[in-house]
Amino acid sequence: MIYNFKKFLENNNNKIVEGTLPFFPGFYETEFSDFEKIEFDLIEIYNNENKTNYTYDDFDWDYDNVLKEVANLCYDAIKPQLMKLSFILDMKFVDVYSPKYYNYSTDQINIDYTIDYNKMKKYFLGDSTLEDIENRDFDDNFDYMYDYIDECIKSEYTSRPGFTSYYSNDIIEWLKDLLNEDLSDTQITSLIEYATIYEYENNIDGDNDNDNDYIYNSESLFNSIVEDFNTLIPEMKKN
Repeated sequence: MIYNFKKFLENNNNKIVEGTLPFFPGFYETEFSDFEKIEFDLIEIYNNENKTNYTYDDFDWDYDNVLKEVANLCYDAIKPQLMKLSFILDMKFVDVYSPKYYNYSTDQINIDYTIDYNKMKKYFLGDSTLEDIENRDFDDNFDYMYDYIDECIKSEYTSRPGFTSYYSNDIIEWLKDLLNEDLSDTQITSLIEYATIYEYENNIDGDNDNDNDYIYNSESLFNSIVEDFNTLIPEMKKN
């Protein structure tokens, strides 16, 4: 008998969400597009560790694997902050997607999240009923969070020239779908991002420091993984 682990999880009200990694800016026209800097950092690390004096021309570069490994480093840097959310049980790096053209989208890191749906409803809804949601009858603590999430949803999911949203930009509709366990993976991924930023800005766990500034600044994310570039050395192939 083939054991369907995904079905088992979902039968226990856990859900596998096929989403993306927030806060990763992509490789196009960002700090991560400056591969010359990455390459020279790697050469310096290689020379220091091996007491050599090789230059750029002494190496070939496996760029596909470099991209994947850089994405893995970003995943490792961001994952601990996301895992602070009580309803995320696990995360798994899947792959890197790069569009053929960058007109309307950019690179993304695909992630499988294991979500406890009951905990997610408790996190975002508390004990709110459908009537409470429709009447916007919330506790003050939820009101503050909803104000922030409402701004995020309207900013990201409002149709405009050149962009048609396939989702409502009304937070009430999102909360009703959450209560009915009818949110899409895309919406859940967005809520993960919004909740992470909200907790960080409000220092919910009292453990914020400058190490997590990548939530706002992709340069900080780039700098946070520089010291781990030595893991990319196997992708350098010496001529």
